[in-house]
Amino acid sequence: MNLCILDLSKNEGSEASASDDDPRGELIVDATACPQDIAYPTDLNLLNKSREITESIKDKLHLRGETKPRTYRKIARKNYLQVAQNRNPSRKTIRKGVGKQLNYLRRNIQYIERLLNKHTDFPLTTKE
Repeated sequence: MNLCILDLSKNEGSEASASDDDPRGELIVDATACPQDIAYPTDLNLLNKSREITESIKDKLHLRGETKPRTYRKIARKNYLQVAQNRNPSRKTIRKGVGKQLNYLRRNIQYIERLLNKHTDFPLTTKE
């Protein structure tokens, strides 16, 4: 376990300008207290979430009266759950699952670009 202790007590040899009511003590920083909810960029969960976001953007950009582009939502979700709910997926299974999600995401981005070309103004918010 990596433990770093920083001593904040006054130095006896130097005249400090701090008043006596300043809190002094030890600051203990422990490397095991780091946040664990940070996803790796190629993580399957992150790809699935981004795919769902692009699908919602496609729904927003869809013009009424035109045929809606294919999304493969149910199939993509099924493929994601097949890998995500697997207790010990092999490297090959993870790699195939990530590849499928990347392909779904690529298809959605291409659709978004085509739909944006049809609009005269930019209909998305800055966050989208």
